Amino acid sequence: MTPRILVVDDEPHIRDVICFALERADLASMAACNGTEAMAAFRRGNIDLIILDIGARYGRSGSLPSDPHDLRIADPVSVGARRRD
Repeated sequence: MTPRILVVDDEPHIRDVICFALERADLASMAACNGTEAMAAFRRGNIDLIILDIGARYGRSGSLPSDPHDLRIADPVSVGARRRD
């Protein structure tokens, strides 16, 4: 079974680049632009990995818990950010 990866980022071009790279590696990706969409996708199930923009964790992009442990999941979560100066 192909792993399913959920990509959460409020910037469309970032989501698109990450999903493109995952698909080139023969991985299935799903995209969400905010915490609300991410939680809906997560609740539908079959997510093996979540790649999460750290800004989304703290509510800038929607309604994700501030701590990934609050999701009460065993799925890996990768959190990334870039600094804006």
